[in-house]
Amino acid sequence: MDTVTITHTAEIGTLATGDTRPHVAIFKAHRWRWSCILTTWYVPHSRDRRPDTDRTDRTAAAITEAGGIVSRDVTDERANTAEREAQRSDRLADRCAGLTARQTIHRLQSPATLSGGLQSHHLRSLLCTVEFIRTPYSMLVPGMQRN
Repeated sequence: MDTVTITHTAEIGTLATGDTRPHVAIFKAHRWRWSCILTTWYVPHSRDRRPDTDRTDRTAAAITEAGGIVSRDVTDERANTAEREAQRSDRLADRCAGLTARQTIHRLQSPATLSGGLQSHHLRSLLCTVEFIRTPYSMLVPGMQRN
């Protein structure tokens, strides 16, 4: 029997693990996405949010109807706002460090792109975007007072 485990935590979002290969069409029909990095199915934009119980219930019912076994481990607890912002800031800092490393490697491998090449421009654009995202909200909105 195919056993699929659907889990949800605020930190990682909603994931489906186990023997999911026979149920690919079911996951696609219920708008789950496959992650090559995590090697599992996930619900997009489910991190730091409450679980989408309607979607997980419909998916579990379809898998059960197809002859699979579904177990669920869904928690509805979320971190407070300060903890979520700290985690988000850490993720963005990691991404910024990775993009900076990529840009450095790219410059070392291809000195011709330093004179305005397209790929180097894209990396600089991404770095500027990450820096903009890391800017506190109070600095972006006119009239808000800084604490």
